[in-house]
Amino acid sequence: MAKKPNSPKRKTRSIPRKEFDARMQAILDAVIDGLITIDQHGIIEVYNQGAVRIFGYDASEVLGKNVSLLMPEPYRSQHDDYIIKYTEGSPSKVVGTTRNLTALRKDGSEFPIRLGVQKARWNGETRFTAVIHDLTEELAFERQLQQSQRLEVIGTLAGGIAHDFNNLLFAIEGYAMLIKKHLNPNSLVMENMDNLFLASKRGKDLVQQIQNISRQEQDDFHDSDIVPMVNEALKMLRVMLPSTIEFRQYFDRISYVVWGSPIQIHQIVMNLCTNAAHAMMQTGGVLNVRLETVSLVNSKAQQQGLTPGKYVRLLVQDTGGGIPEEVQKNIFKAFFTTKPQGKGSGMGLSIVHNIVRRHNGAINFDSQIEVGTTFEVLLPLSHSQYEEESSYQSAENAEDTHLLLVDDEEAILSLLSQYLIEEGFQVTSTSDSREALRLFEQNPHRFDLVVTDQTMPNLYGDQLAVQLLQLRPELPIVLATGFSQRVTKAQAKALGIKAYLMKPFSRDQLVSTVFSLLQR
Repeated sequence: MAKKPNSPKRKTRSIPRKEFDARMQAILDAVIDGLITIDQHGIIEVYNQGAVRIFGYDASEVLGKNVSLLMPEPYRSQHDDYIIKYTEGSPSKVVGTTRNLTALRKDGSEFPIRLGVQKARWNGETRFTAVIHDLTEELAFERQLQQSQRLEVIGTLAGGIAHDFNNLLFAIEGYAMLIKKHLNPNSLVMENMDNLFLASKRGKDLVQQIQNISRQEQDDFHDSDIVPMVNEALKMLRVMLPSTIEFRQYFDRISYVVWGSPIQIHQIVMNLCTNAAHAMMQTGGVLNVRLETVSLVNSKAQQQGLTPGKYVRLLVQDTGGGIPEEVQKNIFKAFFTTKPQGKGSGMGLSIVHNIVRRHNGAINFDSQIEVGTTFEVLLPLSHSQYEEESSYQSAENAEDTHLLLVDDEEAILSLLSQYLIEEGFQVTSTSDSREALRLFEQNPHRFDLVVTDQTMPNLYGDQLAVQLLQLRPELPIVLATGFSQRVTKAQAKALGIKAYLMKPFSRDQLVSTVFSLLQR
C-alpha cells in the first residue's frame, strides 16, 4: 500500500505587538458606535473613532483620564463608588445589560445614549468595555413622528368640527336671509340682522382657517385666488410681529388666479414673510409684499426653466442685514439654517422651493449686505377666468324643471328647497341618500338635476353620484360639502360630477350654478 504523503505544515508567523495593536485599533475605529475600555479604577485605556465623533474629544485628550469626564451629574459623582462596590463583589446593575442614560460632550452639552457594558479579565485585572450609541437623532425622529401623529388626530378632529359648524352657519345665514326679505330696510331689526350676517362671516373665516390647517389632501389643486392667501398671512403676521416692523403691500389688480393648492401657496407666503420679519427682528424695518402680473417670452422663460406665458410675481422684500455670500449657495438646501439651535429647522426655504416647483413656477432671490433681501416667486396664471358670483336670470321653463335635493341635515334641506322653489323649480327633497337612489331608479328621467351633500350616512355623496351616473351618464350633479377629505374638486370632476360647492355657499351661488348647468 502506498504511503500517504504528509500534508505540508501551514507556516505561521508571530505578529509583532506593535503591528497587532495597530490592527486592533483599525478594527475598533471601523465600529460606528463609540467603544471605550476602562480599567478597574475607571481610567480610559481604549477610545475609538466612534467615540471621537460622539463625544468630541480626540483620543489624546481622554486616554489615561477617568471616564467620569464623559458623564454629567449625578452619574459622575456616583461612578467611582459604583466601581469600588462592584470590585468588592456587589451585584452589577449595568454590566451585561443595556440601558438608556445621559452623557456629556466636550462642548458641555448633554445628550441621550444607549449604553451596553461587558467585563473581561486582562493580565489578571478586570476591564470594562462600553459600547455607546448616540440616540439624539433617533429620539428626535420619534418626537417628530409623535408630533405628526398628534397633528393628524387634531386635524381629523378639527375637520369634523368644521364640517358640523359649516352646516350650522349655513342654516343660520340662510334662514336669516329669508327673514330679511320681510323686514323694513330701515328698521332696528334689519340692523340687528346685518350684525348677524357679520358674525356669520367671521365664523366662516374661522372655519376656513381650521380647514386649511386640518385638510390632509396636499394635492387638492384647483383655481385659487392668491390675494386672500396673502392678506390672511399678513394679517396673522401683524399680530405676531413687533410694531418696529412696518408692513407695506401693493397689488396691481384685485385678483390673481393660479392653478394650485391654497394650503401650499399660503405656506409659501407665510414662510417668506416670516423669514423677512426675522431678518428685521432686532433692528426693525420695512416688510414689503407686492403682487403683479408679468409676461415671460421665450428667452426669459427659458432662463427660469418655465414655459412662456403670463405669471403672477410675488415679491417679498425686507430691509434687514442681507444674506452673506457664503450662505446664499446653501439657502434652498434641506436642514440648512443660520438660526440658533432650536430656533429653526432649516426646512422653510427648502419646502418653499419644492412647492413652487410643484406649481410649475420659479423662485429667485437677491440680497445685499446692510441693504436687505428680495425673494421673487413666479406662478403661472390660470387659463380660466376668475369666477365671481355672477348675476343670473330665471329660465322661462323653470316650472318644468324637476330637481332632486339630498342632505341629511333637515334644516339645510328645507333651506335649499325654499331657495329653488322661489325660482320656480319643482323640487323633491330627501334626507336619506338610499331613498334618493330608490326614487331615481324608479324613473331615471324624472329629474333634470341633482344637488347632493357629500358627508351622509349609508351613501356618501360621491358614491350616490356614481350610481346615478351609471343610470344616466349625462345627468348634471352638484356636490355640496362643508369639509371632505374623501373627495376633492378634481376627484369629483373625474367622477363626472359637474359642479362642486363648498358650504356655506350663498343662495346666489347655488341658483347660479343650477341655471348654468341646466343651460349647457
